[in-house]
Amino acid sequence: CGTRGTGKTTMARLLAEGINCSESPEGGKPCGHCENCRAIQEGSFIDVIEIDAASNNGVDDVRALKESVLYPPAVGKKKVYIIDEVHMLSNSAFNALLKTLEEPPEYVVFILCTTEPEKLLQTVLSRCLRLDFRRVPEAKILEGMKRICADLGIEAEEDALRIAAVKADGSVRDGLSILDQCLSGGDRKIGKNEVLEYLGTAGQEAFLELTEHILNRRLDAALLLIQELLNDGKDVRQLLNDFLEHYRGLLIVKFLEKPEDILGMSSENIKRLRRQRERMELSQINNGIVEISKTIADAKWSNSPRVLLELCIVKLVGFLGAVPVRALTEEKAQEAPAPEKEAYESPEAEPESSEKPKPVSSEMPEKSVQASLGFVPEDLEELWQELCDKGGFNALRDRISIHSLDEKRAVLKAQSKMAKANAENKLSEIGNIFSAILGCSIKAEVKLEEELAADGGAAERAHAEEVAAKASKVLGVEVSIEE
Repeated sequence: CGTRGTGKTTMARLLAEGINCSESPEGGKPCGHCENCRAIQEGSFIDVIEIDAASNNGVDDVRALKESVLYPPAVGKKKVYIIDEVHMLSNSAFNALLKTLEEPPEYVVFILCTTEPEKLLQTVLSRCLRLDFRRVPEAKILEGMKRICADLGIEAEEDALRIAAVKADGSVRDGLSILDQCLSGGDRKIGKNEVLEYLGTAGQEAFLELTEHILNRRLDAALLLIQELLNDGKDVRQLLNDFLEHYRGLLIVKFLEKPEDILGMSSENIKRLRRQRERMELSQINNGIVEISKTIADAKWSNSPRVLLELCIVKLVGFLGAVPVRALTEEKAQEAPAPEKEAYESPEAEPESSEKPKPVSSEMPEKSVQASLGFVPEDLEELWQELCDKGGFNALRDRISIHSLDEKRAVLKAQSKMAKANAENKLSEIGNIFSAILGCSIKAEVKLEEELAADGGAAERAHAEEVAAKASKVLGVEVSIEE
């Protein structure tokens, strides 16, 4: 079992050769050139039966298999049944085969191949020796491609083969399919452009240039570059996937000294990535990864993925509300008029506390966080929408709002107990995103509307008592809240 293209069925045939090789001792390596080995390689050996479970998955098919198991091998030492994509067998077919798998005749060997072993019944898995095949490293795939090209007399650029190996994603079959497609034109040379043209994507240079336009806030140049790539026949969804891979590269080179093996890039492109990364903050890379990932998910179900790609570029450049909220709040704070001094200040009045103001509901503008962070209720709504975009909190977007906010604490208002419970599970992540946006350490908490109303009443009473105490000192008479 294992991922596609890693050699499961090929290995099953090699095992069948090892079992039936007439030149090697029992349990030895197959010679590969005897009559039995050649017949198995050609698929004409009568005692090796390959069954495609995807198209033969019924009880009747299993019944025919069970009948053929009764006959001993005609030529080889053992009869070998290779059942490919065995997870496609129906439950009734599995149950019909179970007794045969449990007690097969001594001359029969079953080899089951599947990409999804978790779909097999536990009663079947418990009777099998399980061998897990894992993705093949890119370096191994690249080495194999070089050897094939050398044997065929093909002149191939290493960068071209490296791109094919990366796109194979651990599947030897996928890598060989890309190589075969590039050779199908009859040309004896394989260049980087041929591989990119077959894959429907652009080279690393295109994504470096696109990111440069984003950093320079040149939306026109970025959109024209997208237009040019699409006119060249590039696939929108593939462009998105590779653009995400480019941002991943920016993240990797930020932390690794030698990222060549992980990224599968040439040293020249690694240097270009490093130069671009030096101009970017980690938050910019993070925002890019989040935004592109969201666009990829949306494009999967969209009939107009190009529009989503262009909108993603617009957001990354900084339009449509993507301007950092911290810069927005600083601008508002500069524009806000300075608070007027009180007309009367008693010499006996207590000095103002050095503690920062406590958060007050955004529904009370005169006591809101506008005084400390420059927010008005509309800003809080915009801030919450941006936070939901960054964190992917779509389920909370319409059921949670920001009740109050200061430099230390963000209080969220939940419309229901369920919404509160969902938000409480993500409070740590919400607080981290608040902190990243505002540039200060923010702790988030969530309360129901009735809880906030009770807290607000207590805060108003405490404020009134404080005012009454100061008035008593100034007037020389006792002033109560009721008066």
